Amino acid sequence: MRTLTDSEVWSFEGQAVHTEAYIRAYLNALKLVLPSHDIKILDTAAGVGFPTENLYLSGYHNITSLDGDADSAAYSTKVFAEKNMPISVATGSWQTLSKTVQDTYDVLINVDNALVYMDGWSGPRNMAEGEEAVFERFRNVLKEFLAVIKPNGMAILGLGKHYEPTQQGIPEGGGDKDNKVVPFDLIRDGEQVKMTWHIHRDWQKRHHESRAVVEAKDFSGDILRVAYLITKDELMKLMKEVGFSQVHLLVPDSTRDNLIIGIK
Repeated sequence: MRTLTDSEVWSFEGQAVHTEAYIRAYLNALKLVLPSHDIKILDTAAGVGFPTENLYLSGYHNITSLDGDADSAAYSTKVFAEKNMPISVATGSWQTLSKTVQDTYDVLINVDNALVYMDGWSGPRNMAEGEEAVFERFRNVLKEFLAVIKPNGMAILGLGKHYEPTQQGIPEGGGDKDNKVVPFDLIRDGEQVKMTWHIHRDWQKRHHESRAVVEAKDFSGDILRVAYLITKDELMKLMKEVGFSQVHLLVPDSTRDNLIIGIK
């Protein structure tokens, strides 16, 4: 049986959560904020193609795709080439973005609940613990985002609506721990694939652990990722602290994310 790479596991996750209807809803929400098709966009969480590819197909051709994971960047490069999309792809850490990216952009995008995984794409290594330590990690990355945005430009950040202490059965005030298993079945190339997310939350550490497991007849794979837990109000406050002149909240009806818009 073949073992899937991390980027292949992520592609199955993408298929499970990014249905055509969901992608349309997310794009419609982004278009409410994006000022024109001529703007220069940096997608800092391109992963395996969403939403860079979808924005390109919608007429936003001045877009650069960036991801912190080299395998994901290579996967996106391959996909874009196969589809004849001349999209620039780069690899870089958000924590040192201003040193990696030598340009500035009208709009920086970090959506699909990616920001909270800044330190935990490959498991719990180097994760901060506790509110103040976690908040400082966010401040550092938000400052880097701000540095590559043009004056009067904007950052669009997507934060999961479930990142609130009162959601998913977690008591008001944070509680201690919560465990959940989320199964999902899908079809890939005519083959049935079982996908399961094993979720564990700890608001004292401010950690959200998610192990994605893919099982099929001829292949399998799993990956553990750890996100930081933060609420929309906390993130908006931190954005103001680091220097965004205005911060606004957009709550689309048909997406799993709130969109937080920061103006430089």
